[in-house]
Amino acid sequence: GRAIYHGVTGLLIARAAHIAAWPEVLHTKLRAEAVAQTMWEIRHRAVLLSLLAALVQSGVDTVLLKGTALAYGLYPAPTQRSRGDTDLLVAPKDLERARTVMAAQGFVCEKSLSEAAEPERAENWVMQIPGGGHHEIDLHVDVFSSPALATVLDCATAQNVAVGLPQLSPEARALPLSLALMQACLHRAQHVVSPYLVDGQRHYGGDRLIWLMDVDLAMRALTSHEQSRFVTAATRGGVGPLCAATLRSAAALLGTPCPPDVIA
Repeated sequence: GRAIYHGVTGLLIARAAHIAAWPEVLHTKLRAEAVAQTMWEIRHRAVLLSLLAALVQSGVDTVLLKGTALAYGLYPAPTQRSRGDTDLLVAPKDLERARTVMAAQGFVCEKSLSEAAEPERAENWVMQIPGGGHHEIDLHVDVFSSPALATVLDCATAQNVAVGLPQLSPEARALPLSLALMQACLHRAQHVVSPYLVDGQRHYGGDRLIWLMDVDLAMRALTSHEQSRFVTAATRGGVGPLCAATLRSAAALLGTPCPPDVIA
């Protein structure tokens, strides 16, 4: 139960074969979870491929954010990055066209921007697949859901600097790793006031281990030049202390390499 809450079942599954001392009942539960996560990933990827291709064909510029972008751009296998939806950024001017494409793809809007309560500024679109569960897309027009962070990184800048995500599809694009790391650091802080769901239960706080794993893997992957870009973006955006706090937590719990000059 705690592994599911922390979103690390995929990571534990990847390591379970090397931990023979674990009880067989634990291995059995992890194998069942592995099958479920793999089946969801296969179906969700198919849904995403169709959606992204349709959006590009309609002239809608998109940027994948957070979990799915990191799953395909940072983790050894996407199943190791547990998540329940995909966050997709579109420009405000493209929102109506994006909605039309989403509906044509079989998604239903369960919460529009006009219904979204601050600080949750995103539309929730859901596709029900017979025998295949449901797949959710959070449609954003802001990189950060909170208005307090609106000036840290705007939609236009995110679209201009977005990079390809070929591990997912030719149409997929995501934030460069330096900015993805900044968003990962701030994601924890946002959930102190903005709820998130785990197994249908609402939670508040930034203590989930999977969010620190995002930070850990990103820090290990960044070049020194990319670290400088991360520092510049965070300090210019006025969120340096929040990012530093997340890095310290990752270093304390996971041994994440955090150079003192980056923390400073």
